[in-house]
Amino acid sequence: MAETSDSGLKCLLLPLQTGTLLLPNSVVAEIVPAQRHRRAGGVQPHWCVGRIEWRGLSVPLISLESLHDGQAREFPNKTSFVVLHRLQESADADDYYAVCIDGIPHFQFLDETLLESLDSDPENPYVAHEARLDGATVLIPDLDALEAQIATLNLPAADPA
Repeated sequence: MAETSDSGLKCLLLPLQTGTLLLPNSVVAEIVPAQRHRRAGGVQPHWCVGRIEWRGLSVPLISLESLHDGQAREFPNKTSFVVLHRLQESADADDYYAVCIDGIPHFQFLDETLLESLDSDPENPYVAHEARLDGATVLIPDLDALEAQIATLNLPAADPA
């Protein structure tokens, strides 16, 4: 792995079932290992896993892989996830949302020498860019598009247990 320093942008590499997500650390509220979640009630899109209880809030939990490829996935009752701050302010939406992860995230300080842009045009409207980091492809999400999609959810704040 490339040598890291404390200069540059502090980012988080999040392992997903089908790749690795690269996010600036500033959007991450907390990484939560193996916690129970409530399955989505009613008719919800395949990418909506449900809700999790986090710091006294009921936060929507989504699967980026399912949103990306259109395939529904099963997640164990105890799933690790990362809670993200919403960038877009809205009176009608949650201030946070959570994304399922598959493994242990790690931090990476990035500068322009470590990240190699790929010329590919991502077909996924929720991926802003694909890049190569230490020989591996990473996905940089379009958080505005992702949050706009999450805002369309009609999840009850509290599902029956």
